[in-house]
Amino acid sequence: MNCPSRPDQIDVDKHPGWNQSPHEMNSDATTRADLNGVVNQRARREHESSIHLDSKCTAPLVLGIQDNTRDGGPSTAANTCDGDRNKAVEFETEISTCTQTDGTAGARAPQPRPWHSKTLDVMFKYAKFVGPGFIISVAYIDPGNYATDVQAGAETRYRHLFIILLSNLIAIFLQSLCIRLGSVTGLNLAENCRKHLPRYVVYFLWIIAEAAIVATDVAEVLGTAISLNLLFHIPLVAGCAISLVDVFILLAFYNPEDGSIRRLRFFEYFVSALVLGVFICFCIQLTYIRHTSAREVFLGFVPSSAVIDGNGVYLSCGIIGATVMPHAIFLGSGIVQPRLKLFDEHYDASTPPAYTETQDLKDKYRPSIQAIRSCLTYSIVELVTALFTFALFVNSAILIVAGASLYGNNDAANADLFGIHALLDQTLGKVAGVIFALALLMSGTSAGIVCTMAGQMVSEGMLQWQTRPWVRRLVTRSISIIPSIVVAAAVGKKGVSEALNNSQIALSVALPFVSAPLIWFTCKSSIMTVTSDADGNRVDEGISVNMRNSWWVAVLGVLVWLLLVVLNVALIVLAGLDGLRTYGDDEDHDREPPWTTKRVLALVAQAFLWTGSQIPVYLLGGITPYIYSDIGGVDRWTWLVLAYLLTLASICPFVGSLSDLIGRRYVSLLGSVLLIVAMIIAGTAKDMDTFIAGMGISGVGAGICELNSLAVTSELAPTRKRGVYVAILVFTIVPFCPSVLYGQLIAYHGTWRYCALLSGIWAAIGFFGTLFFYFPPPRPNSRGLTKKEMIGEIDFVGGFLSISGLVLFLAGLQWGGYQYKWSSAHALVPLILGAFLVFVAFPIWEIKFAEFRMFPSRMK
Repeated sequence: MNCPSRPDQIDVDKHPGWNQSPHEMNSDATTRADLNGVVNQRARREHESSIHLDSKCTAPLVLGIQDNTRDGGPSTAANTCDGDRNKAVEFETEISTCTQTDGTAGARAPQPRPWHSKTLDVMFKYAKFVGPGFIISVAYIDPGNYATDVQAGAETRYRHLFIILLSNLIAIFLQSLCIRLGSVTGLNLAENCRKHLPRYVVYFLWIIAEAAIVATDVAEVLGTAISLNLLFHIPLVAGCAISLVDVFILLAFYNPEDGSIRRLRFFEYFVSALVLGVFICFCIQLTYIRHTSAREVFLGFVPSSAVIDGNGVYLSCGIIGATVMPHAIFLGSGIVQPRLKLFDEHYDASTPPAYTETQDLKDKYRPSIQAIRSCLTYSIVELVTALFTFALFVNSAILIVAGASLYGNNDAANADLFGIHALLDQTLGKVAGVIFALALLMSGTSAGIVCTMAGQMVSEGMLQWQTRPWVRRLVTRSISIIPSIVVAAAVGKKGVSEALNNSQIALSVALPFVSAPLIWFTCKSSIMTVTSDADGNRVDEGISVNMRNSWWVAVLGVLVWLLLVVLNVALIVLAGLDGLRTYGDDEDHDREPPWTTKRVLALVAQAFLWTGSQIPVYLLGGITPYIYSDIGGVDRWTWLVLAYLLTLASICPFVGSLSDLIGRRYVSLLGSVLLIVAMIIAGTAKDMDTFIAGMGISGVGAGICELNSLAVTSELAPTRKRGVYVAILVFTIVPFCPSVLYGQLIAYHGTWRYCALLSGIWAAIGFFGTLFFYFPPPRPNSRGLTKKEMIGEIDFVGGFLSISGLVLFLAGLQWGGYQYKWSSAHALVPLILGAFLVFVAFPIWEIKFAEFRMFPSRMK
């Protein structure tokens, strides 16, 4: 059968595939991957050596040493003369001289380049990437950061330096994803949204993004106006108007339609100069600090209980909300392409033509795989360097200066930027106050310019609305100036400071919406796969390289997003709540005690329970085609929503009595456990009946959590502010209004079961928040009733009549005209009987016979 030693017995000339002992360099048996291996290179060298030994003088042997000719280095060739094969093989490992045909000596192999030469090359290449990091860092040192950092330093001294470090790490992580997305796809985040998301989702995100940009610009206008007032005593109204001057800066330098890298470089240098100016100002500020040890400052970067005790949670949320800004995410994904394009143009890579408004996004410039691999690491390193060197330093310096000069001052905790400036004048000298105002001016100016760049990307990327940058700047700045001028003219300095703080809250609301698509896109293989030909040029079909996030980066991204959601919800709640209700009837309920970690997180937990009671029906009820196409039950799928609503309505009359019996804490825990169990049942269902059962259980848990969260929030609030507290709790559902859209996106790109998983996780967060942070005192029983007497006052008959009647009535409505004819007994009997129980029997019982009514005629 197998006779490799006798290949001459078969016709290998006509049928080379029959040869069982082919040559080591046979094309049929050697793949491209094999040729990249050391073994095959050795075989190739042996093959060439055996051929060249037949002549008097040979061609160069391949030594496995990299040819540096392309990089400008020397090219090495080794020649050999007549000799035996063993000498040729030995020649591969030991370089020796030999006689060529012209009698000259052979060249030696190049020595390895010294480390300092390689380091210089890396530094020179890195210098070409400097610029975008400075522009991004501007977003993290805007006037909003001044307000939050100063307040944190004045109240807790250096303890919130850890939060500044954490917020910068989060910013670096998100900006790294931005760079990866922009480099791999060649599109910024706005363009990727338009390419991969439904049109209505794009419009929704565009509204959120534009609102965030306007809110950001309001902060820049106010910061500029405040700095001009502090430096030159210019009225605030006039300062707001003067802030339009940066339009001319944009007109002179920044024009994305111009392909000149030199103009872009000048623009980056100008913004970098403003950042360096802020950096230098705070370097000088730090020299004025006395009686502060370096050890005390560095200990502030270590986690401390002060970041969550008292008002620390509010300050922490404010710092993170002001640092991780929505417009910076759009910006970070859109300023990396010029370097990539310059690389491809330099090496004549084949890439699609430049993008114009008439072209589709698929025809826009897409970087080659060589450009991505060459530039991606340098871009990320440049960003990390800029954020750590400038953004982290400036924010830390603001907090250190405030902590050193204002901590312990009775007026410092309530001081705004005007008050801080005055206190700096008093404590550190007038020069310190001037430097602070000058840094604020440069921050406001540079941040306003960068804000326009982000706005340009959003409008062009999502809507293809292309305008010249200075026109865009006029429109955006005009929208921002109008409310700023009104506030400055109407309420003066105090109103300006409040508007500055409120603008940061608006940014916090927008952040989860903007960051979610970024994490989603960078985790999808269909978006983050680069297809190239053998030369590395981008093509539609060819060699695919998947550059999506690894699993641990994806998990980290989801955790960061959840952290941002929790912190921003907490910030919204805390911003609207001025105090918490004190416990016990012997104390003044209108008195506002200091913040504590447990009280704050108890409120956040109630927000999770409130929203968690709503989202299961929104997420799962909007994707029913995906569900019944997977598990069947197309004839009864409508019951999945009805089961939820019926059980919710059934439990509601008994939640109050249940709270009186076992306490609100345990009722909240019971409701969240029911939600978790229900989502496990629904998410793992194999048939529609099981799924409907899970939705029915979730309705019970939702009814408990929905009502009890309202009651707990009212309990935690001062009596005179209960309406405000409850209103803010209700408004936390606003981010989930497009839940139907969220559900459809999740089901389309993944599976509908992820919606149940998300709902279960959301309920679990509320469960653990309640378990660890909500410990109410025993509820006062003014009538001295025992638990048995409380149970005796529950109207079980009324509950049975109302619940059973409602179930039968809705069942008849559901069956009639759909599964059965309206004239059939299946539809008429439940419809008539249910109507009788709800509209006749239940009212008669409540009015004539019930001792303790479900709907009393008056409140006792």
